[in-house]
Amino acid sequence: ERFFHDIAPLQTEPRRSQFANMRESLKDPAVVESLTADREYNFLLRNTISLTMLNGSKQTNVIPTTATCNLDVRLLPGEEPQAFLKELAKVIADPTIKIENVNTFKPPNSSVSDTELFRTITRVTKTHHPEALITTKMLSGYTESQLYRKLGIICYGWAPMYTTAEENEGVHGNNERISVKNVREGTREFYEVVSDIVR
Repeated sequence: ERFFHDIAPLQTEPRRSQFANMRESLKDPAVVESLTADREYNFLLRNTISLTMLNGSKQTNVIPTTATCNLDVRLLPGEEPQAFLKELAKVIADPTIKIENVNTFKPPNSSVSDTELFRTITRVTKTHHPEALITTKMLSGYTESQLYRKLGIICYGWAPMYTTAEENEGVHGNNERISVKNVREGTREFYEVVSDIVR
């Protein structure tokens, strides 16, 4: 909710007004349809499932007695894993299909932004990019940060790399890369944050 509110001034209407009050805006089915059709915002508004593995017979001409599929599930913060599994079973509606949690669900969590680390990240980022809008955005990918947060460690998915939409398309895919400029400048910004925070 905070992310949408923070980026609202950068939008044109009607999204500017919608983002300024997302809680109210999401009551409108047309707004939900519009935002979930947008790849940039879809994963921020709902749990996601990706079918990543299928397994059946070891030979093309042999019909398997069983088949399996692996689903990569990402839950929104605050979602209950067991409630999600029950809903999945309800949607599948086939008692012959067994749902097994092969990797223990880790309930999503987040770190508050009212911390010295967040203020340091903001200060360093603004030093190098005065025009930057500093906000929080949930990642679409998996992060180990949730494990550290359970230990009381503050974690943010901050990466001082400034990429184009085209570069973002390659993340964890073919042709994944960042520019040499990002390596140099990003390393410097990481160093400045770490050196500031340990003083």
